[in-house]
Amino acid sequence: MNPELRRNLWLELSMHRLVAMPVVLALVLALVSARSSAPWPLVFDVALWALVALLHVWGARNAVDAVTEEVRDRTWDGQRLSSLGPWEMTWGKLFGATAFAWYGAAWCLAAMALARALEPRDPAFGWTALALVGSAIALHGAALASSLQAARKDSRAGARIGVLAIVILAFFTAFGIRGPWSAAREVSWYGGTFERMPFLALSAAAFAAWAVLGAWREMSRELKEHALPWAYPAFAIFLGAYFAGFVDTDAEGFVRAGILFTFLAAVGFVYVGLFADVTTAMTLRRVATSWRSGRHRRAIEQAPYWVSALVLAAVFAVGVALAPPPAPPNLVQGRAWPGAYPALVLLLGAARDAGLFVFFALAPRPRRVETAALLYIVLLWWVVPGLLDVFGLEGVAQAIRPIGLPGWQGALVMAVHVAVAWGAVAWRWRRIIFAFPEVKP
Repeated sequence: MNPELRRNLWLELSMHRLVAMPVVLALVLALVSARSSAPWPLVFDVALWALVALLHVWGARNAVDAVTEEVRDRTWDGQRLSSLGPWEMTWGKLFGATAFAWYGAAWCLAAMALARALEPRDPAFGWTALALVGSAIALHGAALASSLQAARKDSRAGARIGVLAIVILAFFTAFGIRGPWSAAREVSWYGGTFERMPFLALSAAAFAAWAVLGAWREMSRELKEHALPWAYPAFAIFLGAYFAGFVDTDAEGFVRAGILFTFLAAVGFVYVGLFADVTTAMTLRRVATSWRSGRHRRAIEQAPYWVSALVLAAVFAVGVALAPPPAPPNLVQGRAWPGAYPALVLLLGAARDAGLFVFFALAPRPRRVETAALLYIVLLWWVVPGLLDVFGLEGVAQAIRPIGLPGWQGALVMAVHVAVAWGAVAWRWRRIIFAFPEVKP
C-alpha cells in the first residue's frame, strides 16, 4: 500500500470514528424521519445534504490542510525528501487526508440508496451519486492544488481564500444537483438534447479528472520534477470547448464561441498564474540563463505558469480577430461579437498587468508583491477610471481604461501601457544584471 495513504488512514480512521459516524448519522436520520408522514424522501434529502457537508465541505477543508498542516508542523520538507514520487504523494494525500469524509459519505450514499429502494422517487440515483462523487473529487483536487500553491508561496491568506472559494463551489454543486431548478430534465449542448443528471454527472467526472491532473502537476512542481507547461493551455481549451456547447447557434457559431471562450479562459488563467505561482527575480534569472545557454526546453519548464497562458491568449486573440463575425452580428441571441480590437485590448491589458506584477517582484526587497500588484490592477481597471467618469473627464478615463475606445485607438493606448510597464521591468532587470554579473547558468 502507498505509505502516504497508509499513514493518513492511521491518522483519520480511529475505532471511535469508525463507530461514531454511522451511529450519529442513523440517529439524525431517525429523528428527521420520525417527524414526517412521508419519511423516505426526507431521509434521501437529509442524507444528500449530510454527504455534501461531509465530503464537499469538510473533505475539501481536509484536502487543503493536507499540505498546509505539514508546512505548519515543519514536516513537509521531510516528506519532500522521501522516495515517494509525485503521483504516489498526490493520491496518497488526496484520498488519505479525506478518508474519514469518504467513510461518512459512503454511509450517506447507503442511506440514500435505502430511501431510493423503499420509495423510488428519484430514478436517477446512480447518476446523482456519480455527480456527487465526481464533484467531490474535483473539489478535493482543486483544494490540494491550491494548498500546494499556498505552501510554495508561504501564503496563509491564499489557503484561506482557497477554502472560501471551495466552500462556495461546494454549495453551488449541491444546489445544481438538488436545487429548485433541478426539475429541468434536459440540457441542450452542441445542438443535442441530453438528460440533465447524466450530463451533470459526466461533466463532474470530467472536471474531477482535470482537478486530479492539476494536483499531480502541482505536486510534481513542488517535488522539483519539471515538465512542459501544457496543462494550463489544455484546460483553457477544454473550458472553451465545454462552454461553447451551451451557445444556441449553428456549427460555425460553435467554433466561433469556442475560440472566444478559450481566449477568455486563457486571459483568466494569466491572472490565476500571476497570483498562484511563484514569480521572483531568482525564478526569472534562472529562466533567462537557461535560455541563453541553449537549454530552451528547461527554460520553458521553469517559466511561471502565466507565461504559457499569455501565449495561448495571444494565439486565440488572433483567432478572435480572424473569425468572421456572425450574420446578423450576434453570438447568443443579439449579443455583439467583440471583434479584433476589444480582444486585443484585453490581451494587452493582461500583458500590462503581468508587467506590473513582475515590476514589483523585481524590487530590491520584494514584500507583499501580490497585494501591491492587485492594488494597482484594481486602480487602473476600476477605481481611477470610475472617479474620472464621475467628474466628467471621460477622455482621461479612457486613456487609463481604453476598453471603450473605438477601433484601433483602444489597442494603441493599451500598447502604450504595456510599453511603460515592461520598460519599467527592463530598467529593474538591468539593475539586477549589473548587481550580480557573476551569476552563471
